[in-house]
Amino acid sequence: MDELISDEAAQDIQINYGIWKLEKIKNRRKLQEFQKKILSFIQTVGAVFLAITLLLRVQLDMSVPMWCTILCLCVVAAALILHFVISKKLEDM
Repeated sequence: MDELISDEAAQDIQINYGIWKLEKIKNRRKLQEFQKKILSFIQTVGAVFLAITLLLRVQLDMSVPMWCTILCLCVVAAALILHFVISKKLEDM
């Protein structure tokens, strides 16, 4: 009888805490997926900027407009800050 009670208590604990951990794991996975998307976005912006720079410099003998450089820097800086914030949230979990 004691084993039955302890098994039921163990199952209750697993059910109660398992649900809580499941939500925590889901949130962590969502944040990790979002973090991967942010890194992919940063890589894409960098690749596009590099392609534009090479096209303008090599093919057209023009310099890259300053507004284009500033715009790309601002977008990448915002994405890096967001990546840093998500990293801190993942560390706290």
